[in-house]
Amino acid sequence: MNTSNTTNRGLGPKFDFRPFEAAIHAQDADTLHAILTEAIREHAWLYFPVDKDNGAPMITKHAEDVYVIAFTSMAHYRKRGENQSIAAMNIEKMLNFLYSVDDVDGIVFNPFTEGFGMRTSWITPLIAAAREGSWGEGIPENYEMCDIVQPDEFLMAGVSTFAEEILPREGYEPILLNIEDPDFPTIVATKDGERFHFLVQAIGATELPQIDEETKQKALKAAQEDGARCMYAALCFASHDNDRFAFGLMLRGDRYRHRFTGFQEIK
Repeated sequence: MNTSNTTNRGLGPKFDFRPFEAAIHAQDADTLHAILTEAIREHAWLYFPVDKDNGAPMITKHAEDVYVIAFTSMAHYRKRGENQSIAAMNIEKMLNFLYSVDDVDGIVFNPFTEGFGMRTSWITPLIAAAREGSWGEGIPENYEMCDIVQPDEFLMAGVSTFAEEILPREGYEPILLNIEDPDFPTIVATKDGERFHFLVQAIGATELPQIDEETKQKALKAAQEDGARCMYAALCFASHDNDRFAFGLMLRGDRYRHRFTGFQEIK
């Protein structure tokens, strides 16, 4: 086997990363995401250098962001030209680990050739796409805590649904999305020459979230300072599966229904 082209983890099926490396060269983001999704489904493994003293993954920095270094094959790792401790991990477990670490902003693949960096915000959609349709019907016996959707993931799903489906349908044009700064609106949009601030709240539940007075006043102040009208939008997500819906079980990769009852202007 030519180890420069495929990973051979000695622990199960090999995964051919050659198309991934070609997509890096072509800067084809859609293909890169599709291949990573397939790698998760096939339980591919990644290699990453670790500190020989404490076992922590090695990192690299870009501006102020911190990225963990990973390789799709040992051959790519050897291009570093150094003899360092190397570890291997199932790609999904590695991505879940990165998502849970506060001081890591992403992962960079094969940085010593034509590298590809991926921020942690891309991790959840990748794993969800890989898991889609895999839970069958009812309450599965084999799910783990890492399979449970976290609150910030529902917010990202809500913002995406709102910006890509609901706002355009109502004639609004989103011009800015924000999910990190709690003192700024989630979405800024325009319609008929007017500027709007949308505060979006999204949760995994059967009932819509309710905005508290402090958050309402903070949102209104930000909108007034920006010369915008202040709007509130609440969404909730629940599983399409009746048993998981009744149990309140929210699994990554499941199919979800969402509920949205309209905008509320904050004055």
